[in-house]
Amino acid sequence: MRGGLVATMDDERRVLTDGAVLAVDGTIVAVDEWAALAGEGEEIDLRDHVLLPGLVDAHVHLTGPSLFPGLEPDESPLSDHFPRWVMPAHVHSTPEDERAAARLVALQMLRAGTTALMEAGVCRFPDAVLDALADMPIRGAIGTWAADAWEWPPELAATTDDAVTRIDAALALQTNGLVEVRPNLIGHTGCSDELVLAAAQRARAAGTTWTLHMSAFPDDGAGYRERVGLDPLVHLDRLGALDAHAVVSHAIHLSDAEVEVLRTRRATVAYCPGASVRLATGVTRVGRHDELEHVALGTDTQNASNHLELLRAAATACQVYAERRGTRSVTAATALTWSTRGGARALGWEDRIGSLQPGKRADIVAIDPRQPVRNVEAALVHGSPQVRHVWVDGRPALLDGRVHGEEAILADAHLAGERVAARADLPGATGWLCDYRTS
Repeated sequence: MRGGLVATMDDERRVLTDGAVLAVDGTIVAVDEWAALAGEGEEIDLRDHVLLPGLVDAHVHLTGPSLFPGLEPDESPLSDHFPRWVMPAHVHSTPEDERAAARLVALQMLRAGTTALMEAGVCRFPDAVLDALADMPIRGAIGTWAADAWEWPPELAATTDDAVTRIDAALALQTNGLVEVRPNLIGHTGCSDELVLAAAQRARAAGTTWTLHMSAFPDDGAGYRERVGLDPLVHLDRLGALDAHAVVSHAIHLSDAEVEVLRTRRATVAYCPGASVRLATGVTRVGRHDELEHVALGTDTQNASNHLELLRAAATACQVYAERRGTRSVTAATALTWSTRGGARALGWEDRIGSLQPGKRADIVAIDPRQPVRNVEAALVHGSPQVRHVWVDGRPALLDGRVHGEEAILADAHLAGERVAARADLPGATGWLCDYRTS
């Protein structure tokens, strides 16, 4: 395919001004100037677009509150976030509901140019989620609900043995080649040391990465310091759970010792700027992601960030740290790296995705910059880019802004949301829409 600009995201960050990408059987075989590749393969003329490797969302929730984008009102107190707006949706979802939610999220991610994801480990019915994604052109890794140190909600409480059994059963599920199962954990203070070690050991044995939530809010640090007298990540490091296989999601409230642990152990942090800002987690006061070596970006759940647009998250990351530091410590180039190569590393797939290079999978996004491009990274992160086409493994996933069968996906998600809301005693709408419906 021929692009006006090809942002390769290779080691040199080459941008070809009249470039082309040639793929055979889903693998990139050449990235070069159009003149060198003309006549090779099928010609797709995208000269008004920027070609970019598929974006990688390193922390996203596929189920539960993902059926309710934006439902949590801005004026709702933070103390209500989990008990009121998050947990009930998980408790009252059936396999059918999780299937509808996962397809909705995959649809929205493809529309935003995301071709790979790391799910946050909260699928109650991973077999239903795998089935949901079987015909969706998106790659990634999912986990199953595993927590053994929380007694709430009682419907989801489990012993360590129960949680490990759930993980092992999920790891044994048949996958479709694009999406696999990992020992992803909820984390926070909801997992015992034994459960954390079990997840880390299984990931190492399989040669994969794994993820857990930690220190999105100050509570995790307070909980660990009260229980073991150490910062969370220092404690997990002393357990032997942290290394390059580990992906720590959020990691906002970090001590100096935790920053050093992350650097030393080469763990990745999945930072979710949109959710952090909307939920007022304190990242603009204490965030330290710009000090870390390995960072990826995530969008979290739609009921936190209210969107699944990774380029929008990249812009937010830049703005947060510009305000926090008084200087642009996170540039557009850095944020794009976090959105592509950083996410590929989080999945352990640096050899497959994250850049447009020979030998990698043909996950390609064609973006209409909708303005003259004088600086590619600024146009993509801070401009008004519109994702027009997406290919995954060289096959069309989004054409002219549309995913095949999207009407049915949206209709199923709407019905699932109505069902879950009724069971969970959630409002069908909030804000002005609620006022309109009841007036």
